Formats: sequence, C-alpha cells, structure tokens
Amino acid sequence: MAKDKRLTTAERWRVVAEFAEGAKMSALAAKYDVSRWTIYRLLKRYEETGKVSLDFDRCGRKSKLTEAQKEAVREALVADPDADLQALLDRLALPCTLRALYYIVKQMGFRRGAKRERIKLTRPVTPPDSPEIAPRPVWKGRAYLWR
Repeated sequence: MAKDKRLTTAERWRVVAEFAEGAKMSALAAKYDVSRWTIYRLLKRYEETGKVSLDFDRCGRKSKLTEAQKEAVREALVADPDADLQALLDRLALPCTLRALYYIVKQMGFRRGAKRERIKLTRPVTPPDSPEIAPRPVWKGRAYLWR
C-alpha cells in the first residue's frame, strides 16, 4: 500500500474538512490515493500547528551568519558592488566559507562574477586551401601504424 502521491494544499484542507464532518481515515486515504499514515500525520500537524501546508522554508542547513552580519555584507556590497568576496570575507571576519558567502550574496540578489568581453574578429575567417595533415598513430591490432 505504498503510495507515491503528494497532496496539494487544497486537497489537504479538504481532507481536514471531511474528517471534521465524520469521514473515516481509511475512506479518506482511498479517496485521495494516499496511505492512512499520511492522513494521520496531516491531521496531527493540523491539531498541533493549525496549518496543513508543508514547511519547505525551514528545510536545509541553517545559515551561519546572523541577520546583523548579513546586513553588514549588504551594506558593503552596496558601497562597493565590485568588491572581491574573499576580501569581504576577511574584512568582516565572517564565520563562513567563501562558497557560503557566495550563496548568501546570490540570495540577496547581487550578481557576482567577472564581466567577460566578447571576442570580435576584425577580418573575415577563410579556411586554408590545402591544410597540412600531420601523420598520427592509428591502433591496428598489436602495433601502432603511422598514417
């Protein structure tokens, strides 16, 4: 009875409403094509928190920087948008890695990285008439043969 379906938020609210009207867990599980334990956990979450949505905003590793440190990074980047992240990390004595600082700066909406100039050709490219082909080894059985 392992099901792989994820309920939408609207379906979750309908499950809670139908359970409050007197529907059984097994009937709800069959109707929405999920396991009884999914219904049980959903109703338990609703009883404890009053919410039925999943808390995806709280998943993952927590940031090592405090809000004050993030604000200091923001102020430094507003003052000097072309600042080097390694210099910024050293100057503010932040307790994170360079990669973590890069992701934090990216979440703030700042664009980092060197601006690359496009290469422009000043004259048209014409292929040579008869290119010189250098001999190269070719594997034939147990020995290299030169072609």
